[in-house]
Amino acid sequence: MTGPSRITIWRSSPNASAYLNRGGAWAAEGAFDHAIADYNQAIAFDPTLIGVYENRGLSWGGKGDYNRAIADFNVAIGLNPKRAYAYYGRGLAWSNKGDDDRAIADYDKAVELAPKLADAYHALGLAWAHKGDHDQAIVDYDQAIALNQKSADFYSARSASWKAKGNRERAEADRKTAASLGGK
Repeated sequence: MTGPSRITIWRSSPNASAYLNRGGAWAAEGAFDHAIADYNQAIAFDPTLIGVYENRGLSWGGKGDYNRAIADFNVAIGLNPKRAYAYYGRGLAWSNKGDDDRAIADYDKAVELAPKLADAYHALGLAWAHKGDHDQAIVDYDQAIALNQKSADFYSARSASWKAKGNRERAEADRKTAASLGGK
């Protein structure tokens, strides 16, 4: 047997961290039900661990249950309103629900709290592009790329916005860069 199922929680001294870690291993395998069960156990040991709510929120999102994801990110934000990742995670859930305005508000808060969170700038760009504002999307993609020049996804997204604006030359340049980084 391999993978998270081999990770055992010591019966003599189970604790929140052990369940949090195993939950993370389950989530990495895409076994969100198992991850959520372990996160529930971690919360039973220590309901103040912010990371457990963030990780469980991501697992709920992985299952497509965005309302529960948002609820967990709300708890995390309530425990620490300066936690950028909780806003970013909640923004992802709002995006998946199709609420670009709430997603943008959360991504904005995430980058305000953590200006080097490249993924949040990328997500901002995606939300703006979804709303049809490709100029603002490109501004956010530029920031994401400035922070992480090795993400094919960032270049692919910016390529799509350049294409939507009719700038084929820049779109093709970003497409080629994305391809050189292993993207589409």
